[in-house]
Amino acid sequence: MFILYRIIVALLFYGSLPFLLLFVLITGKHRCGLLERFSVYSFKNQVNNAATQVIWIHAASVGEVQAAKSIIAQVKKRVPTASVVLSVMTIHGKRFAEEQLDQSVKCLLAPLDVPGIVGRAIRIIQPDIYICIETE
Repeated sequence: MFILYRIIVALLFYGSLPFLLLFVLITGKHRCGLLERFSVYSFKNQVNNAATQVIWIHAASVGEVQAAKSIIAQVKKRVPTASVVLSVMTIHGKRFAEEQLDQSVKCLLAPLDVPGIVGRAIRIIQPDIYICIETE
């Protein structure tokens, strides 16, 4: 059943992608961060060093970023060599995270939840641990 779901989602998304991209180009809406949504990151070769653990924390928006601050502080205290990646759902959340967190934390927009795109993000980030923060 799950495979059928993935096939349907992939067909719907990739089938409508040309129209969605045309909409983005014409209107300019959702253009900011579009490459990150497709798992195209500027730091892909810098995240995972064999000597460090990679911890991927996902926070939906500003409220969760505030909660993530204390988790990241504890992670850095207990595992100083850990590389922390924080993903957020909103542009505002990403900007807030970049302002509030240490420069060593890689902040990015969460990838689109579509087969192929999430897998690419996982291959690039190569997390040892994934933490999802939800306050709702």
